[in-house]
This record gives sequence, structure tokens and C-alpha cells, in this order.
Amino acid sequence: MRLKIKRYQLIPHWSEFERNGEKYRFWAFVLGLSFPGYHIGLNTLITSIIGSNSIDTLLAYLILFGSMFMAIIKTPRSQWKEYFQFPLFIIIACYIILSISSWLNPGNVFVLSRIKTTFIQTACWGILVANLIDRTTLYQKAFKLIGYIVFWFLVYEPFAPQSTLFIEVNNSWGTSGYLTWGYRMLIAVILLLYTAMNSKRFIDWFFAIFATVELIMIGNRGSIVAIAIFIMLYVVLCTETKRKLKYIAILLCLVVIVYSTLQPENLMHMESVLEQCGVHSRNLTKLLDSTMTDSGRDAGYDIALNCIKEGNWFGLGIGGDQVLVGNYPHNILLEFMLQYGNIFGSVLFLILAWNSISIIWKIKNKQYKAIFVVFFSLSMVKLWLSSTYWYELWFWGYLIIIIKTRKYSTYYNEECICDTE
Repeated sequence: MRLKIKRYQLIPHWSEFERNGEKYRFWAFVLGLSFPGYHIGLNTLITSIIGSNSIDTLLAYLILFGSMFMAIIKTPRSQWKEYFQFPLFIIIACYIILSISSWLNPGNVFVLSRIKTTFIQTACWGILVANLIDRTTLYQKAFKLIGYIVFWFLVYEPFAPQSTLFIEVNNSWGTSGYLTWGYRMLIAVILLLYTAMNSKRFIDWFFAIFATVELIMIGNRGSIVAIAIFIMLYVVLCTETKRKLKYIAILLCLVVIVYSTLQPENLMHMESVLEQCGVHSRNLTKLLDSTMTDSGRDAGYDIALNCIKEGNWFGLGIGGDQVLVGNYPHNILLEFMLQYGNIFGSVLFLILAWNSISIIWKIKNKQYKAIFVVFFSLSMVKLWLSSTYWYELWFWGYLIIIIKTRKYSTYYNEECICDTE
């Protein structure tokens, strides 16, 4: 009897796309959401080859613009309104709001000019591409591709001699490289873990575990929190009862293994091995120094909370939080309240939180619920601990997914956006 082995498929076949233009919208989605990975990866790759990174950004944007251009021209005009009108409206509205805020709050102009530039360069792509896919099977295949693309572009970054993220200055490693690389590598880790738990293939588990270990060893603490929350949400909300018990047993074993690994002598050995490879692990250093819970955010939190307690009823305006704190507050709730005032900012956050919770509980299709959990873990978890929502590509994509899911609220289990194979 001949054993049949199912071939590993990474790139979807043409036959898997049902409508004209769907293939090109799929690739625009993939290349749009993997942009944070290949943007940095091309920088290091080109610098290593030609000794200059003068064309890396141009090449990255050519890939981005090219995929979007093909999606537009290959989509029938009768469908342009469905796929492109609302995202463009959101981008234009956001830019108008930022411009009005510059006029109302002249003291924030410098910060606002940076927000507008960064929003157009990075964040708006989440708005444009998140609406381009309609079927759950395509989301699953796209997430697998994005995970592997980001992984292969970033896996070598901490070890690269020409990396612009990990440059040692005065024998002291800064934190910006670890934060930038860590949160971008987080895209690969969560999507590869999602793919592995969905496919249950050895190859997916191998790369998912490898990427997770590398990120934990070299990356930042916020990414570790996001990974943990994603795994918990996926296991609790997106798996059947028998599989829940299996995953919980595996996780308990992993906790024991991790705890035994985090002994001082083991940490020192791991740190020594990494340093021999030319890599400094900020997380290992903080564990050895017992400063894992220390955070430079604390001073910013104190400033923000004092402003809120003193009666910040009308808000500081967009960018005013950065002027006050000296950086963004590293917490989306504090950011909303500082920018829009105590009452209106709190209401905005409650609307966002209510929609997130209600959608997760109402979705019956576990495969589509898992997709929603992925977007949530790559956006809201990060913004609770770091960054600013104006810069986050996956946050804006998450808002589009919320709106899209609300629009099809009576069809959670129908093929339009929640089909199953």
C-alpha cells in the first residue's frame, strides 16, 4: 500500500481564487502587512551586499505600491467601491483631522508633522489592505505567507554586521533596535504560531518555536506579553474542548521547562553563548540584574496620570501627549485621554474595548475568531504597552476588521467572510 503524503503548500494555486482580481488583492494584503519585515530586511541585505542602503526604502515601496497598483487595475471597476472607497475615505478623514488639529493646537505642530508623515508612510497601509480579502481560507493562507516573509527577512537581523538596528555605541546597546526588531519580529512569531496550531505540521511548529525562542532571547518584554496573550486567547476561544486540554497540558510543561531554564547559572551561560555570536540579549541582562519589571515608561505614566487627575477635560490635542510626556505615553488608554480629554477619550476607548469583546464572543466560527484574535494580539496588546496608535499598521487594519465584521454580523458562519474548508 502506497503512503500518500500531502505536499506542503505555501503559495496558493490560481484555482483557489474565486473572483477576478482576488489573487491580486490577496498579494496586496500579504505584501502590505508584511511591509514592516521586508522594509528592514532589505536595508540589511542591500547594505551587506553593496555597502550602502540608499535604495532599500525605494525598493520596499516599489513592492508595496506595485502590489496595490495591480490590485486596483485587476479588480473590476464595479467592485472598486466595495474594496477601496471606504479605506480611502478613512485615510483622507484622518489626514484632515490631523491638519485641523495642527491649526487648533499650534504648540503641537512639530509632533503633528511627524505623525502625519509616519501615518502616510506606514500606518495607512493597514487601512488599505485589510479590506481586500473576504474569505477565511484566504486569511489563513495570507497569514502563513506573511509569517514566513517577515521571519526570513528579520531572522538574521540581530547577527548582521551591517545592521542599522543593532549598532553598539560607546560599548552600550540602546533599546530602540530591540524594540523595533522585537515588535516587527512579533508579526512573524504570532502568525507562525497561528499557522502551526491551525495546520499542526512539523515544519510550521519548527519555525514557530525557533522564531519564538529568538524573540524571547533577543527581543523586548512587550513582545513576550503579546505572545502569551495570543496563545491564551487562541487556546481558550478558538479550540475545541479536547484540544484545549491538550494545549493546556503542553503549556504547563513549557512553564516548568522555562522556570528551570531561568536559573542564574543557565542565564549566564546563555548570555555568554549569545555574546560569542556577537549578540547582546537585553532580556537576559535584565533577568540577571533583577530589573525585568523596571521600566522607563514609569516616569511617563506618572506625568500622564497627574495631568489626568488635575482635570484634563478638553484634552491636549493630537500630539499634545508627546509634548507633555516627552514621548508617547506607551498606553493607548492614556493616549486617548490625554489627546481627547478625560471624558471623550475614555468613551472612545470604551467603544473600542466593547466592540473587541462583543465581536470575539459573538463569532461562532472558530476559524474566523482566530483571525480576529491575531489582529487583536498584533495591535491592541502592543498599544497597551508601547508605541502610538497613529504609527501602527496592524492597529488600523484591526479597526477595518472590526467594521467589516460588524457589517457582516448576521453572516458570521457564512462563506462571505467565514467559510471553512
